[in-house]
Amino acid sequence: MRRFSILAGVLAFAVLIGACSEDTIEPTLYGSISGTVLDNETNLPIAGASVTTSPPTNAIVTDDQGQFSFTEVPVGEVIITASKNGFRKTSVAVTVQEEMQSTATIFMSVDATGNTAPDPPRNPDPANESIGRETSLTLSWSGKDDDDDPLRYDVYLYESSIGEPMHVANGISDTTLQVDGLKYNTTYFWQVIVRDSLEAVTNGDVWSFTTREFPPLPIMYATIVDGNFEIFAADSAAAGERIRLTHSPGRDWWPRYSRNRRKVAFTSNRNRDTYLYTMDRDGENEFRITSIPVDGYHNQGRGFGWAPDGGLLYFSHYDELMRIYPEGWGLATVTTAPPDRHFREVEFSPLGDRIIVLTIGKDIYTNEIYTMGLFGENPTKVVDDLPGIVESPSFSVDGNKIIYTHDVSGHEVPEGRQLDAHVFIANVDGSDPVDLSAVGKPPGMNDLYPRFAPNGGKVIFTQVPNDNPDAAETWIMDLDGQNRKRIHGEGVTPDWF
Repeated sequence: MRRFSILAGVLAFAVLIGACSEDTIEPTLYGSISGTVLDNETNLPIAGASVTTSPPTNAIVTDDQGQFSFTEVPVGEVIITASKNGFRKTSVAVTVQEEMQSTATIFMSVDATGNTAPDPPRNPDPANESIGRETSLTLSWSGKDDDDDPLRYDVYLYESSIGEPMHVANGISDTTLQVDGLKYNTTYFWQVIVRDSLEAVTNGDVWSFTTREFPPLPIMYATIVDGNFEIFAADSAAAGERIRLTHSPGRDWWPRYSRNRRKVAFTSNRNRDTYLYTMDRDGENEFRITSIPVDGYHNQGRGFGWAPDGGLLYFSHYDELMRIYPEGWGLATVTTAPPDRHFREVEFSPLGDRIIVLTIGKDIYTNEIYTMGLFGENPTKVVDDLPGIVESPSFSVDGNKIIYTHDVSGHEVPEGRQLDAHVFIANVDGSDPVDLSAVGKPPGMNDLYPRFAPNGGKVIFTQVPNDNPDAAETWIMDLDGQNRKRIHGEGVTPDWF
């Protein structure tokens, strides 16, 4: 028997249930169907008949014995329809039970109308076996019928590694179909089945195309989409390419590349509390790695950092600094915060021999910055509790400098509004701080969330009006504060690799 889907005999659909999810997921139950299509007059098998199901699974062509079979059919009532040029379209109902095989026999009668079936669909776009296609595209084809009957089309689109269609259109009259949300660097198979007004059916060839590779976008940030923060990857050039990576109903933000560039960590409150997640650089394979929230005084999921080799993460959990492996195991306490303080942020040094942390009290403007060993040993306060909010500490590329922000206005209110946040670079012991924002920051703006560029020669940061946090933009500047340049008209908590 020849199935519609290329490689259908070896493609399997697997449903993966994340072990860390708090939500109960009801499994989809499956059975199977086998059957035969016979001539109603002669009782002989009908080969080459097109057999489909509703709800849709695959489109199948009967073999020389008129036989067909469907695997992994959801349980419940299924309508099976057989079509072939010269016969009347015929349907039967079958009840599918879990892990059971249901059988069906379909008797088809000769169609005496003299109708001819449509020609197979041709001229596919994307062209068969084309590569480098966009992840949003329009499928198109041409159709022809010698009887000039109106034509309708069923379209099936399959990801190469999955045996069930990811996109199905039934009975459309257009010869185009818009498809969005495809994966990067992935091969897709698609087929168009055409039928005329008398239900004569012709199966088109199975075509394929491969989407382009994910572009090497070095910048990542979060920005508000429909009321929630979502994460984007972007080019470092102004007005360059940007690609949305997350699509959750919660707040996805604080993206951080692993130093080995294989993964991105971020936090999300999609499950009410804020947990730590990882994903691939293209947004695929999201995975929640923590069972306890990234939380504490005024935290909002900002308190975590990657080890330089990408093999470990530290994160804040109230007054405890925790460690965990990216696979979600090895949860342990590293150290505890000073009395009346929680950890709010943490970053590793480039050599991985120490960390820098931001501690915070019940008041959002009560902050200190410490450096310490990997197990909390030898803590050294490098920035004391200054008037106004202090935040966003991290190391320079060589580990000899630190960067952070300070609201030099000294404004202290419970809601945490900052009036004049500046970026400072200091020696690793906190001495000799240099105010980068003193050079070119416009009045009424805050400079926030600074990070060193991967080559150490620039700083990426967020510039945002102090009276409109939704108007944040992504900027870069030199290490002396010169040459401030906007690169994206959106974005907070940027990272650059």
